[in-house]
Amino acid sequence: ADEETAFTAMLLPESQSSFAVRPTSGVLKRYGSEGTKFQIDFKPTEYGKKYTARLIIETDEMQWIYELAGIEFAFLP
Repeated sequence: ADEETAFTAMLLPESQSSFAVRPTSGVLKRYGSEGTKFQIDFKPTEYGKKYTARLIIETDEMQWIYELAGIEFAFLP
């Protein structure tokens, strides 16, 4: 869009709780600007496990879906 627009960002309920997104709402910057930054936090609880989540960013006119994946590598002392 050529103008700023309100958005919401959320992880789908079936997404693993090891992921979090910020901000969860706000205003998307207009097309051609530096954009809107999102922070994805990943805090795994088990070594060697693959974690997945789906992030949805929605406005009144558009919806984007992103697949997130993370893995905590095995601990080596």
